[in-house]
Amino acid sequence: MMKVGAITIGQSPREDVIQDLLPLMDDRVELIQAGALDGLTREDIRAFAPGQEDYVLISQLQDGSPVMFAERYILPRLQQCIELLEEQGAELILFLCTGDFPDVYHSKVPLIFPCKVLNGLVPALASRGKIAVVVVILIAAGVAGAVIVMKRKKKKEQQNLEDDIMDLDAEDGDNITSDETEDTDDQE
Repeated sequence: MMKVGAITIGQSPREDVIQDLLPLMDDRVELIQAGALDGLTREDIRAFAPGQEDYVLISQLQDGSPVMFAERYILPRLQQCIELLEEQGAELILFLCTGDFPDVYHSKVPLIFPCKVLNGLVPALASRGKIAVVVVILIAAGVAGAVIVMKRKKKKEQQNLEDDIMDLDAEDGDNITSDETEDTDDQE
């Protein structure tokens, strides 16, 4: 039986996410999980509060409650998750987060980052025509402070997305202007 590791940036297990993956896996695959916040209390996690310039992550604790924290605090813990899953026999490790993580991890097995998969897949799909991307961000009670940070991040990502769309359209010879793009900052 092949063991596949799954890492969450929050606490494991993440049954809400895994239930969507299991039907895609063969019954000869065992899924094992680890979380960057495993073993920590809510009080411990408060020390990971994001500052003004931090890359903000939002995830869940084991009880399903939301939690917000700065990426920089969990990067070393994610490496520990990789090592733990390798020790448990994982032959492949999947990150259960679409965030764009730095290339700082060391692993004996392949690591799959959804963001990198999407960054490769979207241009490939767009080369055959236009595609639309819809992003829904749910901010649960207790993490409303993330809205300001997320708006700043969203504006930067929106500009990057608009630049990418313009680049793709330019390759097709079908340029769009900034007047044709919609400002969505106030539509949250």
